[in-house]
Amino acid sequence: EYMRMPQPHEKGVAQHLLFSLFRQVFEDNLFHGDLHPGNIIIGRKQRITLIDFGTVGTTDTAFLATFRDQIHALATGQYAWAADLTLLLCAGYPSARQAKIKSELITAMQTWAAKTHVKSLPYSEKSICACTEVLSKVVLKNHGRFDWAWLRIQRTFTTLDATLASLWTDVNYPKVVQVYFQDA
Repeated sequence: EYMRMPQPHEKGVAQHLLFSLFRQVFEDNLFHGDLHPGNIIIGRKQRITLIDFGTVGTTDTAFLATFRDQIHALATGQYAWAADLTLLLCAGYPSARQAKIKSELITAMQTWAAKTHVKSLPYSEKSICACTEVLSKVVLKNHGRFDWAWLRIQRTFTTLDATLASLWTDVNYPKVVQVYFQDA
């Protein structure tokens, strides 16, 4: 099967899109909720234009602060803290099982993060969606669920992930998130 190799400028476009989404969510709390390839126009000189703002999102500031801290902790390898924050983003899990759930979350995060460094793995195993999937599996297996606000933000990252899958196949999300937080 033929697989198209990304062009060098595509990584720059992908990074710009990802950092734009980080700013929209973490700084502005007003984000485009449907960043699939059909809603992104790349013009001359890699100028990016977003269209179709039918699913613009915003969320509670306290929730957003916890989510931002969770993403930062995950990117910097602070998995115990990231797991605690993940539990705060959940609703309806049995508190008696919190230590077990936390342990499983830490293991899932560590496994995902380790995969992000392996260039030979397919994008789908080290993407933002892959991280969301492993966290969701742990939470759901333990009879918990994520808050609606978390699901809305994750949908935004999931749709952008479809674009990044073709533009920046070797992205290392923890590293990129660290760069964003250092520059923000």
